[in-house]
Amino acid sequence: KTGFEFEVSLEAQKYYQSQGLPLPTLCPDERHRRRASFRNERHLFKRNCDATGKALISNYPKNFRGTVYSQDYWWSDKWSALDYGRDYDFNRPFFEQFAELMIAVPWIASVVTNSENCEYNSFCTASKNCYLCQRVGDSEEIYYSYLAIRSRNCVDCFNISDCESCYEVIDAKTCYHLMFSQNVTKCFDSQFLFNCRNCSSCFFCTNLRNASYCWNNQQLSKEEYENRIKQYKILNFSSLSSLRAKFSQLVATATVPAFWGGAVENVSGDYLYESKDVVESFDVIGAESIKYCRGFYYGKNCWDSDFTYYNDQCHEFISGLHSSLLKFSFAIYHGCHDIEYSMYCANNSHDLFGCIGLRQSKYCILNKQYSHKDFLALRKRIIHHMTQTSEWGEFFPAAISPFPYNHSVAYEYYPGSKQEVLTEGLTWQDEEVLDGPTQISAPESIDQVGDEILKSVMQCELSGKKFAIQKGELEFYRNYGLPIPRLCPDQRYSLRTNKRNPRRLYKRTCAASAEEILTSYAPGRSERVLSYDRYVNEVN
Repeated sequence: KTGFEFEVSLEAQKYYQSQGLPLPTLCPDERHRRRASFRNERHLFKRNCDATGKALISNYPKNFRGTVYSQDYWWSDKWSALDYGRDYDFNRPFFEQFAELMIAVPWIASVVTNSENCEYNSFCTASKNCYLCQRVGDSEEIYYSYLAIRSRNCVDCFNISDCESCYEVIDAKTCYHLMFSQNVTKCFDSQFLFNCRNCSSCFFCTNLRNASYCWNNQQLSKEEYENRIKQYKILNFSSLSSLRAKFSQLVATATVPAFWGGAVENVSGDYLYESKDVVESFDVIGAESIKYCRGFYYGKNCWDSDFTYYNDQCHEFISGLHSSLLKFSFAIYHGCHDIEYSMYCANNSHDLFGCIGLRQSKYCILNKQYSHKDFLALRKRIIHHMTQTSEWGEFFPAAISPFPYNHSVAYEYYPGSKQEVLTEGLTWQDEEVLDGPTQISAPESIDQVGDEILKSVMQCELSGKKFAIQKGELEFYRNYGLPIPRLCPDQRYSLRTNKRNPRRLYKRTCAASAEEILTSYAPGRSERVLSYDRYVNEVN
């Protein structure tokens, strides 16, 4: 925040100069916080489409000052964002003019495409029967999960791909009937695993490879294992709470790598896969030559870019797909390029500046059409004007975000009290309260739960927030002998994310070689932290 000192390396200085940009005024974390304030993933509201009047589920609450259209209407040809075009006023700051355009141009209610029975989700595509999930694709019967790809019948998971019948699983690939586990690949019919690969029928194990019938990392016969596991076929709430606590203690003393990932070269950050030349970035797959990025998938030559898929040469950008040469923009999709200071533009648009909601458009400024020659001349004048107002080179200020700060992704990583947020000049919205008869807590065991619970409103034991149990969710708990949760989905989500390390790097030494490493495991933590190469040699 203001007053925090940070270093701009010589390499960074050369980069900013090559881009025609002034040096950054904020550190990487604050730049990320500002960008993330424009993305709402987890808060949904009932409201009506401002074009048709039909009821819908939206990321924007009823009191949002702007206009909101349903998915179908927003993408239709029944309206044009060019109708909202306006002249640039050189007597006023750019961000002030852009904020007015944001209120005028209609916004898309939510991003849920090619899906069935998935309205209560955000950033969902090609899926079916999913509920309160975010970033879901090609999946079915997913509940309360974040980043589920090609998965089926999973509840309360985080970052899973090609998984089925999983519960409370974090960072998993190709797993089946797996529960209460983290950092796992190709594991089946197991519970409470941490960093295991190709394991089946294992319980309470860490750092195992190609194992079966193991209990607390001890080899058992098939008969011994099956006799022991019988007592856990149905878990009551008290026994599960005890197991969770013991597993947390086990994980806290495990041997871990400096960063999680694989197939990488010259990288720093965490959860880095199939990438090279990556600097201080997190949750990255298939990247090359990127710096200070979060949630970056398949792209190269980007700085300060988040939640992007197949994007190249982007700077201070968030939320996009298959586009390139983007600066200081949000939500740019499908073959766009050479776009600056714009939002929700798509379908091969290019050469836009300060635009919102345009599709298949070019040479526009504040949604007004120009010739190529006039566009370039006006863009040059605007950049000069923004340089004088200290706006050029800065992302949109968080104060003009369409979302209350506590509903944005920024709040998840950079929380603050309501008073602190309001003091910063940002907005805050109190949570809505569900109506209905309240059942204070669920029974101890799932065999004590009847269908009447579907008509009740539960109350979170931690936050007091009310929540409901869904029919498909109840069937999952019954099928796998799991107790009804006593915490609301938001609290359960927070518990999962807290099991991942913060997106921050520390200098410390490898526990095996004493070489210096850069890791998200803070000094003083109880895990045994090894350099990535040492870890691979020792564990694999």
